[in-house]
Amino acid sequence: MLILLVNSCKKDNNDTPAYFLTQGKWQLASVQIFHFVGDVQQKQTKADTVLINCTQTVVFKNDNTCTFSNFKCNNTLNGSWQIDPNSLILKSQGLDTLSKDARIITLGQYSLVVQTGDISTYYKATTVRNITVYGYVHPN
Repeated sequence: MLILLVNSCKKDNNDTPAYFLTQGKWQLASVQIFHFVGDVQQKQTKADTVLINCTQTVVFKNDNTCTFSNFKCNNTLNGSWQIDPNSLILKSQGLDTLSKDARIITLGQYSLVVQTGDISTYYKATTVRNITVYGYVHPN
């Protein structure tokens, strides 16, 4: 009975952001740029959807290194990553698309969506902001 109790209380890390992030290769599926003044999205300038002409992938490894393959269709970039556990901010170095802090919007078994750009929590109502949203999926 004691063994069952100890095993049932054993904590694994299968539900942490780092666990989901490091589960294989992420393929870039979409890139959109949103334009704001303060917190109001500008209706006259719809979100710009960036066309992706090649398969771009990123792999986040357990040792906190990462590799972005086929970046802009011709480069491989290596970097490092970490997650701020309090705010779900993905911090990376060496990757142009995630060179600034990236706010994790969605992270699960099949999808990863992050925001980069002017994602500061504090800004004035007149501040012009551009936010880029990157969507990743696990390829089949």
